Amino acid sequence: MTLVHGKGDPSSPFIKLEMDEIRQMIEFDRQNSDVSFMELFKPSMLNRLHIGVFTQIWSQMTGMNISMYYITFLFGMAGLSGNTNLVASSIQYIINVLMTIPALLFMDRWGRRPMFVIGAVLMSIWMFTNAGLMASYGEPAPPGGIDNIAEQSWKIGGAPAKTVIACTYLFVASYAPTWGPASWVYPPEIFPLRIRGKAVAVATSRYEDLDGIEIRQ
Repeated sequence: MTLVHGKGDPSSPFIKLEMDEIRQMIEFDRQNSDVSFMELFKPSMLNRLHIGVFTQIWSQMTGMNISMYYITFLFGMAGLSGNTNLVASSIQYIINVLMTIPALLFMDRWGRRPMFVIGAVLMSIWMFTNAGLMASYGEPAPPGGIDNIAEQSWKIGGAPAKTVIACTYLFVASYAPTWGPASWVYPPEIFPLRIRGKAVAVATSRYEDLDGIEIRQ
């Protein structure tokens, strides 16, 4: 800390303050070493636990995993293939990174509730638009799927296909500055410091299925 924050001066006021904070946190952890997971299920904590857990659940159920992990299949159904599909799919990840930056800078000004509400409304618009286009203008793919890829069991072309691709980009652009960061920041904020570690561990607990796709509970 002296080298990074104190410009080589161990007596720097900033270093002393930071060291005091570290000592206080160590002492706090020592005094609360008896905290157990059962405290999360006390009547006063159940509602907070419910909110923390379901914030993470709904974050995953927005459809973001499909829009990221299976994007190549979706774009394949929209008529893209080969390197064109890979490049178009890569743009999705770039959008995700770039659109997260505004949230990192301004989310404390925006507030958590507006981020959740606005993000949910926008994502719903793009997801329902895609569903409507697929249902209205799409048709079943040949047996075995497009390009013999079973997951690409539906196909759509022309202007509707381009709209599907655009709405998929817009979906990620709506998730990244809203539910993406807010669903991770909000759960720790609603629990008392004494049980925050265990509460967040439960809210963001995860497992991996046989395909290695990360699913948060």
